[in-house]
Amino acid sequence: MVLGTWEYVEKGKDWKETSICTYANDGTFNCEVEEHGCTKSGWCEAQSYSTSGTWLIANNSLTIHTTLFKKVHTQKLEIVSLKADNLVLKFSNQQQIWQRSSSAN
Repeated sequence: MVLGTWEYVEKGKDWKETSICTYANDGTFNCEVEEHGCTKSGWCEAQSYSTSGTWLIANNSLTIHTTLFKKVHTQKLEIVSLKADNLVLKFSNQQQIWQRSSSAN
């Protein structure tokens, strides 16, 4: 079951993005995202933001709807596997491996 809090970390050579998302029983979710990056000249920057919306699971897909700048955005992710502590999603031919957070509800 996807309910609870999940964490996903994506890293590049000079950047890192961490997403912590909580999926609630009522079909809503919220995510806290932290981004860190550095330029070749050594200048580094970090920012964080929140997103929220609704979610639905059907036909091995997780569909999320978020509102950004007064516009609803829909993202459909394929559920590759869902285990107690591990959720593997696929979007744009790339897999995302989410781990259940120790702060899960």
